[in-house]
Amino acid sequence: MTATRPGFEAITEAEARQGLYSLASRVFLREVDLPFLQALRDGNIVGAFSERLLEGFEGRKDDEIIEELAVEFASCLLSSGAFLSPYESVQASTEGQLCGDASSRVLLFYKKSGFSMPEACSLFPDHFGIELEFMGHLCAMEASSLEKGDAEGAGHAKRLQSEFMKAHLGRWCRPFLQKVERAMVHAFYREIACFTGQFIDSELEWIFHESDAFSR
Repeated sequence: MTATRPGFEAITEAEARQGLYSLASRVFLREVDLPFLQALRDGNIVGAFSERLLEGFEGRKDDEIIEELAVEFASCLLSSGAFLSPYESVQASTEGQLCGDASSRVLLFYKKSGFSMPEACSLFPDHFGIELEFMGHLCAMEASSLEKGDAEGAGHAKRLQSEFMKAHLGRWCRPFLQKVERAMVHAFYREIACFTGQFIDSELEWIFHESDAFSR
């Protein structure tokens, strides 16, 4: 997206990007529950893509699907050790330890951007799902500024997206998602990992080729 695109189109795109970040964040932060599963079945979240996510579960009861996905979520993303640990400190640093330097730097970035983690959240700031949620927050900031006709505010939100992707999320997400694709049994998490990786690739392409438009 460039700074000269029509306002409505730019707002729509920012909101769409927020929605994609929020969807990916939701999947990596907690297990699938009944409302989420029903929304997938109805096509209310990702349309026809839902069929690919639920491949292998045809004819299965909702509670069976939820239980199987919960087991995979727990075994792979909660208790799999360093290999699939969803933390930047583990995946992208030589330390390879939870709550490392990356966690502190991410938290500082959140604070300067006006993003607050939920008080009851037991996860560290550099969790993959929270970093995705933060990018969605920045997209929402961009959309809100555009709706107000605040070009400077929208540019600021875009610059923050670029800075965070270069310094944090973009540095480690692809190798991590490739690990998820290889480790997961069910199509649900494999397809989500593939989808998220492709989406972030498109974000990185924009960042490295067009973000200079917002610094002029």
